[in-house]
Amino acid sequence: NNFDQKVSAEVQDQSKLIADQKQAEFDEKEKAPYTFWTSPTQFGSIKVGFPKTWSYYLALNQDNASSNVNLYAHPDYVPEISNDQKYALRLTLTDDDYNKILDGYRNKSAKEGLKIGTIQVSNISGIKVQGLLTKNISGTLVVFPIRDKVLTVWTESNDFEPDFENIVLKNLSFIP
Repeated sequence: NNFDQKVSAEVQDQSKLIADQKQAEFDEKEKAPYTFWTSPTQFGSIKVGFPKTWSYYLALNQDNASSNVNLYAHPDYVPEISNDQKYALRLTLTDDDYNKILDGYRNKSAKEGLKIGTIQVSNISGIKVQGLLTKNISGTLVVFPIRDKVLTVWTESNDFEPDFENIVLKNLSFIP
């Protein structure tokens, strides 16, 4: 009698484990094929891919504003745009000075222990920053110079780190 209960419990545990594995496999397969967004040529023909299960919101500013492209992407729908919200993917193209941004992250790295490395996309070297990006956002960020502008792509939550590394960064390109 006790043996039957143990076998039954083990069968239930294994069934749940298999169901969870199948759900995880399904969730990964559901992300493909990817959705791609490409910027107009005057913004460097930036092309980024992300899971098809994500939605995105785009603000293109063709005036003389400091941020020319501002893209937000998130699973299912993009929550209201606010500084408190953490998004799966952010992409900006700004009129900032690449070297000043680089120095800012180097200084922050020395003080707050950010992990900084290099990354190459479209034969252009950039920086990759991992850790606490702001006081309440931990994630990964990449920065590249594009002509007289700066392309920054990042995730604002460690929950989306695998998709950022394996899908977004592998499907990122631009014309420098």
